[in-house]
Amino acid sequence: MAFKGIAASEGVTFIACDHETSKAYEYILAKQIDVIPCPFVGSRKTPNSRTKKIKKIILYMGDSKATKGFLTLPNLLGNIVKQEQKEGLSYIIQYTLTNKSEAFLAVDKMLKIFADLHPNIAVFDEFWSEKQLHTTLAAADALVFNYDNSVYMYQSSGVLWLAAYYNLKMIFLSNNWLTREAARLKSEYTLCEPKKIIECLNELSHGDINRQTDYAKIHSLSEADYHAKLFGDFGKWLSSILGHN
Repeated sequence: MAFKGIAASEGVTFIACDHETSKAYEYILAKQIDVIPCPFVGSRKTPNSRTKKIKKIILYMGDSKATKGFLTLPNLLGNIVKQEQKEGLSYIIQYTLTNKSEAFLAVDKMLKIFADLHPNIAVFDEFWSEKQLHTTLAAADALVFNYDNSVYMYQSSGVLWLAAYYNLKMIFLSNNWLTREAARLKSEYTLCEPKKIIECLNELSHGDINRQTDYAKIHSLSEADYHAKLFGDFGKWLSSILGHN
């Protein structure tokens, strides 16, 4: 009711941040709702700097949150280092420790121990500038997601969009909005059980990962290319909305 009341007002335009939100708005308002380009990507892309010899895997990026799998990182790293894996893989973990509870401090300590013991594990407990963020993504090969299904079943993720924008392969340890969005953006991804993470990483080390999952069967969107729309130039889009040349 509130949406319909606002929509009836003069000069009000509804814009969604992603495909699923646009469809929810369209159902409520019975009108087409466009998708806004990501304001933090667009024309800011850093040139690809990947190397063929070393595959760089981002295991975590962003604020330390339980819902994004931060507390599970020690177990994940444990599965990686204790099992046989092919050479040529390095791991990156970046976070800002926004939660200083005992559990989070313990994970912070364990991650640094892993980094001290294993030269192919790099841990950055610091805030990254926009330049550092984009430089790292441009040099990475894959990103691992372990987001809580109860939170992210219908919640969007900026990290997912950044991974898709840089054409990173994606490894999902859970199945939610992120997997559906990866399929819509035609990204290369796979669903993987946490205990089988090393198998997925080994596949990555010698070739393309398997993306033949249930969500890869999502029908193509009928609108204009969703990838092009989502990653269009935000500045140009805003100027067109405001009526500027």
